[in-house]
Amino acid sequence: MRRGRKLAGRLRFSNWSILAKVMAGPLVMLVALTLMTFVAWQTLKTQRTAIVSGFAEFEIALDRAYHVSHHLASVEANLYKLSMWSEIGVRGAELEGTLRSISYNLEISDTDIAKMQEAGLEGAEELRAAFAVYKQNTSQAVLLILRNATLGAVATRGGHQTYARVERLAQSIATRASSDFREATDRTSAMSDRLARDFIVAAALTGLMAIIVSFAASRVITRPILGLVRTVQSLLRGDLAVAVPFVERRDEFGRIAASVRELQRVMVQNRLLADEREQKQAELEHIASHDGLTAVANRKAFDTFLDAIWQDTQEGGEFVYLLVDLDSFKPINDAYGHDAGDAVLKTLAQRFRELTRPGDFVARLGGDEFGIVVPLADHRRDPETIARRILEATTRPIPFNGRELRVGASIGVACSRDVSGAAHELMAAADQAMYVAKQEKRPSYSVYSPSMMPERFGLEDKEEIETALERGEFVMHYQPKVRLGTDGHAGFEALARWQHPEKGLLPPSHFLPRIGNFGLQGNFTMEVARQVFSDLRRFAAAGLDTGGVAINLDEATLATRSGQQLSIDAGVSHFGQDTIGYNGMVTLSSPL
Repeated sequence: MRRGRKLAGRLRFSNWSILAKVMAGPLVMLVALTLMTFVAWQTLKTQRTAIVSGFAEFEIALDRAYHVSHHLASVEANLYKLSMWSEIGVRGAELEGTLRSISYNLEISDTDIAKMQEAGLEGAEELRAAFAVYKQNTSQAVLLILRNATLGAVATRGGHQTYARVERLAQSIATRASSDFREATDRTSAMSDRLARDFIVAAALTGLMAIIVSFAASRVITRPILGLVRTVQSLLRGDLAVAVPFVERRDEFGRIAASVRELQRVMVQNRLLADEREQKQAELEHIASHDGLTAVANRKAFDTFLDAIWQDTQEGGEFVYLLVDLDSFKPINDAYGHDAGDAVLKTLAQRFRELTRPGDFVARLGGDEFGIVVPLADHRRDPETIARRILEATTRPIPFNGRELRVGASIGVACSRDVSGAAHELMAAADQAMYVAKQEKRPSYSVYSPSMMPERFGLEDKEEIETALERGEFVMHYQPKVRLGTDGHAGFEALARWQHPEKGLLPPSHFLPRIGNFGLQGNFTMEVARQVFSDLRRFAAAGLDTGGVAINLDEATLATRSGQQLSIDAGVSHFGQDTIGYNGMVTLSSPL
């Protein structure tokens, strides 16, 4: 028996050799084993045909479909590069190379789709139609980019949906082919198992000698089949490093094994292409979410992160948002050029990253503004300490071409616990605190508090003030002034009050903030001056010596040319020799 098994192991399988082995058995087994051999032969042919046919379709689908996705991904990347180059005016060899790459990848994709159509793959016609639309959109996008970078960028973004559809159809073809091949492999496995059982049953019925002969024959036949089936199943499970057996054989199993090894090669190549595509996708996502100069997050990524962390804080937890606005940045650009400005931005971005911890977020919001979000989950990080560290990092000298560049910063700090509403309310709070810090006229920071927010007025408030000015509802009250040295009369100060038709007499606190908010200081000042000048004429006509009337003017109004002209023209027109003084107010004195 040992010699028989050793001999069977050395024999190479072929249809005729199997028949010879069966006929070498007892004569009584001739008919039964001949029938079983014929069945095995037909089964093997069916299995081989199914595997080879399924592999051919699967190979085309995988090879061509994934190549289409790869080439179209290259087209998308080149379109993005072409859009960026067109915006900065790049021409020449780089532009020509990009255009050639786009054309080449479109042609290769067209050829791959044609191959899939020739193979009669399901969905190939639909893929062809979608690709035609994508190719037309791509050509139009290239023309638009070359003519107008902005329109080209919009056209490129509009073509992403068509690109996604083409990629989805290509992947669908590959998936269907993979599923069909897997089903064919499973059927082949089932047929192999059934063949093995038939051999065992036949051998058991024909006696001990039949069992020995059938067992030897079944091992010769089923071992390669089961080995190859297990190999294919391992490949489908993702084990692409599995060794393919029986490749050295020169019979049917050797050819099947060669096909399986070719399948393994295609799947390995496909995985490499998929990894490359994922890497390129990750690079594109990084470009889309990061600032190209400083390598920190951009405004889009910042808004997304802020919205997400704001939602998290609704379930507990706190964070602080720091708005960093650089001071004295423009003079550096003007004096030393944009290279110096870029060096400042990159150096500060690096310093901010070094100061932050994992989980913190640094972004360039645009121009010379940075946004920093710091979670306060452990409640051990003090917002003011963080702001001081950021301020110190900003004010440190920045080396550039043998010089030391210096900038300052105004930092607005807002804690999530101090703001209600939505994330944009937090940004508005930090912005308000930043403007408070700017009033210091030196690098500083300010922490937001609700008292910083100005009172908000609506359209109805503006209409009410304008109507009061038109109707003359503001009236003058004159407060006497006394000379402290002599206790004598020193004139009057005109004080405006609002004679509201419904609320009665209202003090300045009810209307001055609204007048300032809506920019109606000029209208209000004219109305006050008109009433004061009219009253002065009446006082003069009645023989009263007012000793002069002081009108309180807003500093911004007095600083304008129109405000100064208002005072001069009004005084000369009505009083001829009135004098004007300024001490936080304008004084018009009558000669009477």
